[in-house]
Amino acid sequence: MNDPTIDEAIAKMNWSDVSLAGMEWIEEGRDVVLHLLLPPSDRKVDLVCRWARNLVASLEFEEGTGGYALSWNAVIQRADDGSWKVAFDFAGTGEVSLTCQELKLVRVV
Repeated sequence: MNDPTIDEAIAKMNWSDVSLAGMEWIEEGRDVVLHLLLPPSDRKVDLVCRWARNLVASLEFEEGTGGYALSWNAVIQRADDGSWKVAFDFAGTGEVSLTCQELKLVRVV
């Protein structure tokens, strides 16, 4: 299990203007990884959500547009049962939200 202080530090990060570069299911579908680019230098990181459930991924790009979904805001907060609620708002493009038991932020080199 992650150190609770690490999970709390992830939750307190500024998640606006983050680009969603992809999503992946790992560990036979148990965990969800959000591949992100952090401003200002588009540093590549993976937000690993262990024991993910209640996943909602709704993204829609208008015809003739594309690229990465850019976050307007995100909320990562601890629920009463100790799980984490993760919700990214990608403004007019849509949202990605889920619940998980652990968070891990991995820098991609």
